[in-house]
Amino acid sequence: MAAKLAGGKLYPLFTRSAHVESVPACNRLIGEIGMVWLALAIFVAVFGWGGTYFGWHDPEGKVRLALFTCFVLGALSGYKSKGD
Repeated sequence: MAAKLAGGKLYPLFTRSAHVESVPACNRLIGEIGMVWLALAIFVAVFGWGGTYFGWHDPEGKVRLALFTCFVLGALSGYKSKGD
C-alpha cells in the first residue's frame, strides 16, 4: 500500500484536510487572514499599476471594471462557501 505523503510546514495553511485540527486555531486564523491580505494586495497592485506593468491600454476602463467585478464576485463566493 502506498504511504500518505507528508505535507510541508505551510501545507495546513493552504488546505483543509483531515489533520487541520492538529494545527492550533490561532495558526489557522493567521493563515486565513494572511491569504485575504495577499489577495487584497495583489488586487490593489494590478488594479492600480497593472496597465503600466503589463502594458495594456484601457482608455475606457473596461479592464479595471472586469478586475473589480472578478474581485467582488470572488470575495462573495469565498464568503458564501466558507459557511460560517
